[in-house]
Amino acid sequence: MGADRTRELGLIRDVIAGVTAARRRFIAVASEPAWKACKLLTCDEDEAGKAFEDFMDALRSDNFRKLGSYDGRSSLET
Repeated sequence: MGADRTRELGLIRDVIAGVTAARRRFIAVASEPAWKACKLLTCDEDEAGKAFEDFMDALRSDNFRKLGSYDGRSSLET
């Protein structure tokens, strides 16, 4: 595993642990690809905005628990 993936795993561990700075960094990293995906999968800007909000809410739910399965085999930025 490369250094980038090791850093990403550390970031995810910190996000799940509740480290505020890590959560801000994660949101900054994840927002752009998430927004692009929402725009591609919806019909208009308003619908994309709602999908993005729903996605981010789902990620944040239960203290980012869904991120617990991240194993570093993929990039957070894609």
